[in-house]
Amino acid sequence: MVTVEILTGDPVSALAEATGHSGLLVVGAPLREAPAAVLSEQSSYQLIRDATCPVMLVP
Repeated sequence: MVTVEILTGDPVSALAEATGHSGLLVVGAPLREAPAAVLSEQSSYQLIRDATCPVMLVP
């Protein structure tokens, strides 16, 4: 089942809070020269840290 929800406010906080009933959060992330560069992006790191479900970063 797919659920669509419109979130407001800070994008990182809103996405992290919305993961309460999720099995997976898929997020587009810029892939520069190496995967470590993605993790250095503040928003990607915050989502990985704050989400209550697994997070998949997709270039």
